[in-house]
Amino acid sequence: MNKFNLTFSGEIQSDQSPDEVKRRFAELFGIDDNERLQRFFSGKPIVLRRHLDRKEAAQWFQDMRRIGAYAELVKVSAEELEAEAAAEAAALLERQQREAEEKKQAQRDERKRKREASAKAAREKAEKARLAREAAAQKKAQQEQRKAEQQRQREEKTRLKREKAQKDAQAKQAEAQRLAAEAHAQKVAREASEAAQAAAQKKAREKAATEAALAAKQEAARAAQKQDEERARKKAAAAKEKARREAAEQRAAQEATRRQAEETARNRAASLAAQSAERARTEEARKAAEDAARAQVLEDLQQRKSTAEALQQQKALEEQAITRGASELARGVKSGSQQNAPRTRVDLPQRRKAHAESKQAPPVRKRQPGEPNLYTLNAFRVSQSVRERGARAAVRGRSGLLLTALTLLALFAGAVYYDSLAPLEKASGVDAVAADATGQLFLLSGRKLFQHDRAGLGQQVITLTELGIASLSSPLHFLEDGSLMGLGALAANEDAGSEPTQKTLLRCDLEARQCEIFSAGIAGRALLNFHPHPIDGSVFAVDAAAGELLRLDGQGKVLNRATLQLPATPSLRPDSGLLLLNSAKGPAISVYRYDRNAFGQQLDEILLVPTTLTPAPTTVIDFVRTGATWWALMADGDGRQQALYTFDEDWDYQANHALANQTRKHTAQAVGLSRWGDKLLVYDRNSFDITRFSALGEAEAPFTSALLRETVEAGERAERLRTLGSRIGFSLLTLTLLLAAGWAYLNHLRTLVYKSQRLRGAEPIDDIADQLNWIPPAPQRAQSLRARSITCAVLAVALCLVAMGVGASALQLAALLCALAGVALFVLIPLRSPGGHIAVFGEHLLLVDHDNLYHLGTGSAIHYRGNFIMIADVVVYAGSYLWPSFDTNVVRQAVVPLAAGGIRIDRKTLWVKLAERWHPLLQGSLCLILFSLFALVLLGVERL
Repeated sequence: MNKFNLTFSGEIQSDQSPDEVKRRFAELFGIDDNERLQRFFSGKPIVLRRHLDRKEAAQWFQDMRRIGAYAELVKVSAEELEAEAAAEAAALLERQQREAEEKKQAQRDERKRKREASAKAAREKAEKARLAREAAAQKKAQQEQRKAEQQRQREEKTRLKREKAQKDAQAKQAEAQRLAAEAHAQKVAREASEAAQAAAQKKAREKAATEAALAAKQEAARAAQKQDEERARKKAAAAKEKARREAAEQRAAQEATRRQAEETARNRAASLAAQSAERARTEEARKAAEDAARAQVLEDLQQRKSTAEALQQQKALEEQAITRGASELARGVKSGSQQNAPRTRVDLPQRRKAHAESKQAPPVRKRQPGEPNLYTLNAFRVSQSVRERGARAAVRGRSGLLLTALTLLALFAGAVYYDSLAPLEKASGVDAVAADATGQLFLLSGRKLFQHDRAGLGQQVITLTELGIASLSSPLHFLEDGSLMGLGALAANEDAGSEPTQKTLLRCDLEARQCEIFSAGIAGRALLNFHPHPIDGSVFAVDAAAGELLRLDGQGKVLNRATLQLPATPSLRPDSGLLLLNSAKGPAISVYRYDRNAFGQQLDEILLVPTTLTPAPTTVIDFVRTGATWWALMADGDGRQQALYTFDEDWDYQANHALANQTRKHTAQAVGLSRWGDKLLVYDRNSFDITRFSALGEAEAPFTSALLRETVEAGERAERLRTLGSRIGFSLLTLTLLLAAGWAYLNHLRTLVYKSQRLRGAEPIDDIADQLNWIPPAPQRAQSLRARSITCAVLAVALCLVAMGVGASALQLAALLCALAGVALFVLIPLRSPGGHIAVFGEHLLLVDHDNLYHLGTGSAIHYRGNFIMIADVVVYAGSYLWPSFDTNVVRQAVVPLAAGGIRIDRKTLWVKLAERWHPLLQGSLCLILFSLFALVLLGVERL
């Protein structure tokens, strides 16, 4: 059983409201999420239902049509079902694998997280252990330092004890040596004494003989004693010196160690002291900088405060001076006639009294109607920028001319590019219809083939470019091997320079997207029609130029040819072993043989004359057979009024059928007939609707290809977008051209106006403030302008209601609202802006514009044009009946005579002055123009 997929691309029927269709769509599919609902209407194909049988598919298709949306039924073949099942199994397997992989990944992540947690705990433990080790090492170092200090102290005590013991031992040894030396000396002395006593005794015994020997012995004993004593003394001195040197060396080593330790301690203490001193100096410098900054801020605040107080005092003094001067000026003007009067004793006290009163309470001047706040006025000054604006205008004018030239060049290039673009393919109707052996229907429209299944649902679009064809036309026929045959020209032949109207017979493999010439032997012939034989695969063709009927075999070789009298639009139909051809002589069908021996021999002429109809048709355009019924498309004498007739299998008249567009004049080749199964299709090259008849001759609902309609609408949208884009681009370039040209022209005018103009700055008006006569505003100016504004608003509302009443479109209403907005801004901008002020001082005029810029002048310094009065750059609108500004009578009496003594300028200078000061009336006029242009653009878009 066939299965179908219901697909939807967001297409909505043209006569339906998108919001209503979306609501019904949501109800049909139970969608309550607006964001999800919008995804179905995004333009991307979405499969709504899968694997529907024919009944369910038809029901869902009708439901989609009922809610106002276009859906498509895509046939799902068994291979696709198997592929989808395999894909689902693969997707399920992939999902299971992905879930297993995700589970493994989660386990790996969990193990990784645990490893990271354990590593983190280990790191924290190691950090704690390191901190503990560092603390223990520090403590141990401190203990070792204390132990070293104690050891050093113990060693110092031991050294002192050892030195003392050594000293004691050395002393004892020296004493022992001394005692031994003394004992030895005593012994020697005793022995010497004994020897002397013995020698004396011997002398005594020998007397004179032994005196010399005794003396020598005594002398030798004394020398030996002295030597022994000297040796003992030297030995004791050497031992004492050695002990002293060893003690000195030990003391020197201990002293060096102590000095090194003290030096290290002193260096560490000096480094710490230096660091502390450096930190102290840095801190002191920072505090000093902060104190200095704070002092500077306080000083600046104090200075600002003193400056503000001085300015306030100066302003108060100036106000007092102005008040005092105004009072004195008023008093002087009032008593001007009495200045030359003789001073009397009565007058002097009065003057002193008046002076005292004036000092105590200066008189308050009454403000005139139309007088501005004098303290807010700014005098016109001739600054450097004002002097150089003529030169700047010349530079800007050249820039505007350059931009104008570039815009013209871009406009010309755009026009050339747009003209060089290839026109978009446009189709006006169905050019040819053909059905293959499986019931698939193919429609040729323009340069595209639209393939449909047996139910008429669109499947795909094949362009002639994909097939390598330059052109293809009716008729189209499918061969037994599934290849498509038609009349056309290959793209390669077109590139080679062949005539595009020269058609030949082509055979196309739609699966491989490849076409070739069916027969090279008939490539140069002007074929008008052909028809393949349904049994032996041969092809019958009609050569109109030669007036020949040809028969070709399956390889394109010409088997037979016959010269016949052919009609203007020949139609071939092989039937029951015979070849039927519409007659060139009248409303008849010619019957020919097509066997080899009698090819082209006419057997009969069947006259088709529906006797019950008047006027009778005179020409057979096309004919086809469905079952036991023959259908014939016949026309009148000029071939424009056509009608469809049915005959039985013996060509007996049965009935006639009106065409769908019978009121339209058709050309001879506008309508064609084709068979789709047991149904007849009547296609029109000027319409996308195909008339459909059943095998019994009953008219059915017209067949309309949704795929063809969508393609045509997409082409029309592309054409509209292309046209709209080109028009918008040209409009923008034209607008840029106008603005650039206007900018260049305005700067040219500014150059002419300011190039030779000599301006002077405005004089102060403090001394003449009390002598200025200000022109009062127009009576009830605000009320009259408000009334006019209300009138304009009422008229705007009325126009909108009338436009909605006559059924204006949204763009037309938008254009009307834009135009009314421009009018409203034209009224409101000047109404909301200050109107300026005018004062008269003798022969002088004082003008104050909308920005409180003033200037004083007389004679030629005053310029005027219409109701505008200006001095230098100060422009004031004097008012009119429709737009009142000042009291008309006062202006006519006091201002017009002074302005008439000035210079009447041209309109260009006036527009330059208004643009220089950006006058509210100019602002309103520009808004009116711009909004009106935008309204015209909207109307132009509406016409697209």
